[in-house]
Amino acid sequence: MSQPKVLWTASTRTFSARWQNEAERLYFAPGLTYTLPRFKDKEETVNIAPDTSIAGIYDPAGKLGMYLEAGWFLFTRDPVILDYWDVGVAYKQLAGKESFEGRYAFGDSIGSAAGQGTFSDQHLTVHANANKFFQTADYQFIQLSLGANVDWRFGGSRDYEGFAFPRTQRSRRNSLGRRM
Repeated sequence: MSQPKVLWTASTRTFSARWQNEAERLYFAPGLTYTLPRFKDKEETVNIAPDTSIAGIYDPAGKLGMYLEAGWFLFTRDPVILDYWDVGVAYKQLAGKESFEGRYAFGDSIGSAAGQGTFSDQHLTVHANANKFFQTADYQFIQLSLGANVDWRFGGSRDYEGFAFPRTQRSRRNSLGRRM
């Protein structure tokens, strides 16, 4: 099987003509991320203490974030099993917001509660993939990939306004590429 006619990277136009016939290239992949929230809002009850609870509706929403990736890919000499390998590093931002409206119950007292908040997390991602593709037509192909990646959360922000109930929140570990 011959090398592909088109591979979606910026490398063929970014570098000089000597890169056109090389079996390995740099690539860049800018893009956007969007944090998908759950699709149906439902009333939830959170018990803070034996005599204290909050019942309310949480309304989450995703926000757009930035994605920047750079890496290196290498075509194999005999593309029977694998066509190419790629390794890279990326920055990605995951962001979202949530609003809350409900009731706060403490013993015999009941009150209303409302609040809203936003979050923005920054991640550094390292990945390696083995890729195989099947060309279906000129400029069209189906790609199969098997790989591994590790995400490291190195920064983030959380802002919340309104009613905040006293509950200890456990923080997730910074690494997302872990066994679950």
